[in-house]
Amino acid sequence: APRGHVDSTSRPALHTVRVTGWTLDANDSSRPTPVDLELDGVRHRSTADLPRPDVQRAFGTVSPNHGFGVSLTVPGGNHRLCTFAVALNGVDRTALGCSMLSVPVSPLGHVDTLAVSGTTVRLSGWTFDPDVNGGPGRVHVYVDGAGYPFDAASARADVQRAYGLANSSVGFSVAVPLPAGTHRVCAYGINRPGTSGANTTLLCKSVSR
Repeated sequence: APRGHVDSTSRPALHTVRVTGWTLDANDSSRPTPVDLELDGVRHRSTADLPRPDVQRAFGTVSPNHGFGVSLTVPGGNHRLCTFAVALNGVDRTALGCSMLSVPVSPLGHVDTLAVSGTTVRLSGWTFDPDVNGGPGRVHVYVDGAGYPFDAASARADVQRAYGLANSSVGFSVAVPLPAGTHRVCAYGINRPGTSGANTTLLCKSVSR
């Protein structure tokens, strides 16, 4: 039977999973073998042909080319990912393990700062809809029952890097009127119409001036 090992399963971007490891077929260790990744039962076949001298030393193989590093695009929702070592005949397989993946569908975001200045309150932060994988996002700010809609479209390269987004246009810095007294200020990341998910509460707190 083919043999192998999954060394790591990582998420370099919100909608990307990368699996690394090695496989080999002891019947002929001179050739790289196939490797299968199955996402929710859908097979994605690749070849384990990257140099792995450690595997060559451990098993005395003719060739060192038994490593793999495979990336898959993962849609929003919950998914099951399984990896298989495949024999050179392309049929016999050995299961190397399965894992569960969860990709959010509702907006992500954060209010970084909230500050009162004169008769206004200013909120700064970021938000985006994962189904769109970038911006512009939408943020709604409420002071008690009064709502104010805004685009979240300023550059936030840090957020883009953290989530592997298509663009950085997910930031906001907005000011809304704040009457005298104590009021409930809330900010919501708005779900894009026609996509999965629901609006997300980013912040709610009592603010006074």
